Amino acid sequence: MADLWSAPRRLTRGGQPRYSDLAIELCLTLRLVFGLPLRQAQGFVRSIARLTGASILAPCEA
Repeated sequence: MADLWSAPRRLTRGGQPRYSDLAIELCLTLRLVFGLPLRQAQGFVRSIARLTGASILAPCEA
């Protein structure tokens, strides 16, 4: 799961993305489904990751 969560390394100039498009879309989809504000969606994803034992960070948590 962690390999799908992090973005592939950029080969061009510029900053490196931290999260994959899949991770961001998942968080925003959960936000819409449950009608959560962005901060609550962040906490929701963080708690799911903690419960499953996944070593991932929620977007905007870093």
